[in-house]
Amino acid sequence: MSAKLMIVWDYDTALGQINSTMPYNFSYKQIYEEIENVDYILEEAARLNMKMTFACVGFVAEEGVFPFNNPEQIRKIYSLGHEIASHSWKHEWFPYINEKQIEKSLERSKFALEKCVGVKSSVNGFVPPTADR
Repeated sequence: MSAKLMIVWDYDTALGQINSTMPYNFSYKQIYEEIENVDYILEEAARLNMKMTFACVGFVAEEGVFPFNNPEQIRKIYSLGHEIASHSWKHEWFPYINEKQIEKSLERSKFALEKCVGVKSSVNGFVPPTADR
């Protein structure tokens, strides 16, 4: 009997970290560490022939200013065969926003992520953001 393991990486990125856990403790160090950790995890996943799901904040997929935007890393994740799932547009904490705002966040995230990887209908998963409060 073979076993299956599902691993999901919660890829908050800079904006997600600011919006969830760090508004008063902002540190570029933690943001750069997450980027480095994703590269390390991708190397280990390749070594183990393992595929994962990366729940990505859609904002990071847009062209813009690094480290707040990092579309190259999103494309790298996808090109290595991992699933890209939405983690909202900018890590909004859904209990505090209305239904229309949630809908817009999900639509914008899906659009940005799919545009970034260049494949329509490739983002089907969603991992809801939470806030450490």
